[in-house]
Amino acid sequence: MIPFPRQARRKYPPYAARVVAIRRTADDRTLTILTGSGAMHEAECRYHDDLGRLDEFGQIRPQTLWAALPYERNPSGYEWDFCAGLDVAIVTFGTPETDISLLHLAGVVLAASAAHVVVRLAARIEILRRDDGGAVWRMH
Repeated sequence: MIPFPRQARRKYPPYAARVVAIRRTADDRTLTILTGSGAMHEAECRYHDDLGRLDEFGQIRPQTLWAALPYERNPSGYEWDFCAGLDVAIVTFGTPETDISLLHLAGVVLAASAAHVVVRLAARIEILRRDDGGAVWRMH
């Protein structure tokens, strides 16, 4: 008998699994998504900075919620359900992604039920949110 193949689940972007773990015990409502050519370097620096913060039980006590999107990667290739209910800021380090890529990331994060998404484009800042009917509202 041949078993049914398991449905392949998309993986989280780098450092997002820690967000899932932190959200179980913390009530932080803001998430930063690091993008751009320097995103992975910044993520590594933040991770090592968080390792220096331990609580009284020896557990890592992170300062903020954040995850990284590797440079020039399609955000649709990752699972973003960990963003549900959070206010998300998309921040660029190094060479920025294109405006189209940043807006695509914002749309994917909103589709994953993020509350609000703030993204800085080349010429303006966009604030996006999805209303109860599913329509996306943009303010810039």
